[in-house]
Amino acid sequence: MDIAQQLTHQYGSSQNLAVRIDVHERFSTNPYRWMLWVFDHLDLPEPCRVLERGCGVGKLWVENADRIRPTWDITVSDFSAAMLAATKANLAPVHGAFDFQQIDVERIPFEATYI
Repeated sequence: MDIAQQLTHQYGSSQNLAVRIDVHERFSTNPYRWMLWVFDHLDLPEPCRVLERGCGVGKLWVENADRIRPTWDITVSDFSAAMLAATKANLAPVHGAFDFQQIDVERIPFEATYI
């Protein structure tokens, strides 16, 4: 099985990621959730454009829904169409300007501005 086939098998659905997330959530000893900690370390200006590469199932935005600013344009992307579909479903109740893009991280179709 070549690397493309391995990736297709691993990320053909969101189930494998869901299992890994569940293990971490059930057995983590840190009382402060990982996605909250990650978000705490983002220094996003007002307004801003965000590109998340490898969004998985959208946990960063779901767990920080109350912290999303209306002036942010957020593009969530993943290599896997199945992950992106799960993200779209998970973010349906979250208020925010989300754009969903299936993107191969080796061929990102955006010009970057770093902050």
